[in-house]
Amino acid sequence: MATGTIRGRIGRALGAGAFGQAVTVLVQLASIPLFLRYWGIERYGEWLILSAIPSYLALSDLGFGSAAANEMTMAAGAGNRDRVITTYQSTWALLGVIFILLLVLVPAIALIASQSPWLGIHTMPDSEVFWVVLLLGGSVAASLAGGIISAVYRSEGRFATGMVYSNLLRLAEFAVTATALAAGWNAVGLAATILGTRCLGMATIHGCALRFAPWSRVSLQHAQGARIRALARPALSFMAFPVGNAINLQGFSLLVGTQLGSAPLVTFTTMRTISRVASQAMNLINTSVWPELSRAFGRQDVTAARELHRRAVQASLALAVGALGVLAIGGSDLLRVWTHGKVTLDVAAYRFLLAAMAINALWFTSSVVSVSVNQHQRMALVYVAFSGMALLLAVPLAQGYGLAGAAAATLAIELGMALFVLPSSLVLTEDRLVRFCRALTRWPAYLGGRVEQT
Repeated sequence: MATGTIRGRIGRALGAGAFGQAVTVLVQLASIPLFLRYWGIERYGEWLILSAIPSYLALSDLGFGSAAANEMTMAAGAGNRDRVITTYQSTWALLGVIFILLLVLVPAIALIASQSPWLGIHTMPDSEVFWVVLLLGGSVAASLAGGIISAVYRSEGRFATGMVYSNLLRLAEFAVTATALAAGWNAVGLAATILGTRCLGMATIHGCALRFAPWSRVSLQHAQGARIRALARPALSFMAFPVGNAINLQGFSLLVGTQLGSAPLVTFTTMRTISRVASQAMNLINTSVWPELSRAFGRQDVTAARELHRRAVQASLALAVGALGVLAIGGSDLLRVWTHGKVTLDVAAYRFLLAAMAINALWFTSSVVSVSVNQHQRMALVYVAFSGMALLLAVPLAQGYGLAGAAAATLAIELGMALFVLPSSLVLTEDRLVRFCRALTRWPAYLGGRVEQT
């Protein structure tokens, strides 16, 4: 049962998200020098190649973890414990089938990798390659349970606690990695250590959940095929977002590289990275508001959902405006310092990229309304379609106007999504555009004292 103010839970989620970002930065900054010191560049490069192979298995839950988390949180908001348990156990049944398939698939992938000369593995024998891919694949398979375990924390109003535990597990994995490297272990030993740590961590996080949610024990007693079928469409639609992101990011990079050359590609990629500096903060807002929107819609409190939507967009726009001001004034200097003067700002392209970021702040945060209630299917397809059309549009634009043309095509994606997403969110929250815009200029006062009783 969720207690306390909505603002308090969102605040804790923001704090947990910030902690997660700090963990990410720490691991990314510290891992590279550790691997290079103990293994050297060639062996570390081979580890990166092998670890990338099973990483694609992370998508094998087919989005059911996210869809189930939404359904469970909405059911909890409505006070329907039976539906929470049914959804939970049905998702475990599906994950069980996926685990069985992975028991066959992962060894096959490991065997193929160990016999593939095109991977460019020279320092590891074939047997070592096999075991590394097998063990890392097992780690990915074990992490699939994290989605449904996280759903327990989310549905019980303890989303921030679940986030903290997950990031503590990441810290533990980094610590054992550093220890194994310093101890001189080979790649198989390191992969086995990571697998053991992840399994133990998942079991511990689940054990903590059982203390406040005894119903979350693994059981198939109330699993229903009908519940899995009901979740299938929203779950599979979640898979469309990585596809759209791949088109939007990697697709545009490939296009710029092939149409304009490697040097313009470096300029484009660097400017785009700088222009999206506020995106991580906006993602924190989305992640923190998401469970509360599901809960509000579950208890049919459209007023709370409407206010959450308004304030989330307001916060994102405030971040975007502040970032735009800094980047518009100091972007050239930042680029010069960051790249040691090796990359020169393309002013026209940079302006398009900044404009794209501003519009993204509007629709990306607003999109969490549809996502939180599993009504994102059309939006996901539209995102993929707009990304594909913009990529096609970028071909003649890049040929005619260089980097500015390619950047203008990215702006087209954001405009199209804003025109689609915002009206959909306003319909779901029973809001009007004029009132919504007016609310964005007011200081938020609504969420401060609201206490949820369900």
